[in-house]
Amino acid sequence: MALGNVRRIAVVGSGIMGTGIAGASLLGGYERVVLSDVDAGALARSRDSIESVLKALESEDTFREYTSSHPFLKHFSSVDFTPLRADRERVGVMAEGCTAAEVMDHLVCQVDLQKAVSDVDFVIEAVPERLDVKQGVFRQLSELVPSHTVCASNTSTLPVTKIALLSRWPENVIGMHFHGFTQVFNRLVEIMGGRKTSEKALEVGRAVGESLPSVGGKRLVVVLDKEAEGFIANRIAAPGGIYRTWLMNKAMEQGITFEQLHAAGLDFRGVDYVGLDTALNGAISYRENLSPDFAPSKAIEELVRQGRLGCKTGGGIYDWDESGNPVIKETEAEEKTLDFLREHADPELGLASRMNEACRLLEMGVVKGYEVINELERIGESYEGIFVLGFEKYREWAEKLEAVAEKIGKPYLKPCEMMRSGRFRDYP
Repeated sequence: MALGNVRRIAVVGSGIMGTGIAGASLLGGYERVVLSDVDAGALARSRDSIESVLKALESEDTFREYTSSHPFLKHFSSVDFTPLRADRERVGVMAEGCTAAEVMDHLVCQVDLQKAVSDVDFVIEAVPERLDVKQGVFRQLSELVPSHTVCASNTSTLPVTKIALLSRWPENVIGMHFHGFTQVFNRLVEIMGGRKTSEKALEVGRAVGESLPSVGGKRLVVVLDKEAEGFIANRIAAPGGIYRTWLMNKAMEQGITFEQLHAAGLDFRGVDYVGLDTALNGAISYRENLSPDFAPSKAIEELVRQGRLGCKTGGGIYDWDESGNPVIKETEAEEKTLDFLREHADPELGLASRMNEACRLLEMGVVKGYEVINELERIGESYEGIFVLGFEKYREWAEKLEAVAEKIGKPYLKPCEMMRSGRFRDYP
């Protein structure tokens, strides 16, 4: 028993996120972890992926080989493996003397949703980021799980209140967003409730999040004080996508390709790895719940229409090989591309939009102080936090946002009152 009455966990959806969450749950030492998906082939691939991660933790050689070959885990290859392997609190059941095979014995893959969740204590949904799909899953879950079971959505953009709308037990529904897509390695988990979510459900979610070991260190579990589409981490990052989308559309209109933009220093590997359909659904969700200014990129829409969804289909913005690595053509940026970026690209705009959205969250009461946001960004984004970077630059950044909002006709980018005035400095 890893956590009081929570003995059995189910994860619904075996994509990148569901696979990672199931792997992290196995390391938590739970009696049983059930991974469910309607696609038996996807389940088999997910099981293989989880096993490869667990095997990587069996020895220093396999750990170094796995992390150094993964496109987004190379920085973990320098982790001191000896204390990592011996510290049971950090790596859970992968402590000294435990094998991947023993851990895998606790994993059950199940196509039948009723069999998957009928006797579990905690469910984490990780299906595509579409409200209708998630609402359907939570309606089913409320008919299949025991009445005490807390059901969490790993949504990255949608409001929990809407997700729980068709559930018989909305008081048991929470949002539980795992930051990143390698959950055995990533550390940040965000929890939030909807209008009817009980405090008990939030506390169970927090405890489950804290029970899941991470190679990266102790989990940071942040419980939001108020519901906010996108939680904190994704919400703060989201407005930067408004300008990136405009920039991408403008570049394509001028005949500048993704290949040229990459050659000039823009990196799209992360969105390709997560999935262009996921990015598209997220943009649509923000457009519907926050502002029309979040409308998705035309280029991304076209790639999704073509079935080029990224790494999972072998091709998106980049082509991907069978080992899950992008195939990037070596080419030089043309002067036309460089001139375009000199005219339109400003790296501080992304920082300014992050700070503006962080100030909005403070205005909304989603968090009580900016230090929570700084701590979250130190863990999730690996830098000191937007309120550290912008404490003295907020006036300059506010002016940048005013100008760019007028330039591209996107009023959502205008600075909020708290950023313009610097009132965030009155918060702890």
